[in-house]
Amino acid sequence: MEYLTTSEMAKKWNISRRRVSLLCSQNRIEGAVLKGKVWLIPDDAKKPEDPRQVRKMGQENVVSEISEVHIGKRIFIVRKSVVPITMDNVYVLQLLDLLKNLDFYLDDDYDVARKKIDIFVKENNITKQEVAQYIRMYPKEILRYYHALRLDDILL
Repeated sequence: MEYLTTSEMAKKWNISRRRVSLLCSQNRIEGAVLKGKVWLIPDDAKKPEDPRQVRKMGQENVVSEISEVHIGKRIFIVRKSVVPITMDNVYVLQLLDLLKNLDFYLDDDYDVARKKIDIFVKENNITKQEVAQYIRMYPKEILRYYHALRLDDILL
């Protein structure tokens, strides 16, 4: 069996080297092994689906109704908000959406993400009470990121 590096696999799959490394570290590429500091990936490994691009029907977000629109070979996700979005809650909902999919958007470790979220929270004056009002409408997994990032410490 032949193995490829993250750079070679990134070219083959037309994604970034960092994304391939992240997929390996999340055990989402079957047969990938870490040799020292280099990931070795079987040349016949299948590219994992990117949930940021394609969302299977049935994975419902309580905060929005989701439908898929197929145009050519691409699938577009169309969302209709269930919670009315206002100037008062838009930043809170953005924060919770980010937390819901944090592993897919995170290129750095949690400490870097926490610092960036801290800036976002302070710039937009997001309070614990506002987050508490909407967090129950999101999947329970969001609480894992909420606690891992220690957001209780940074929310106003």
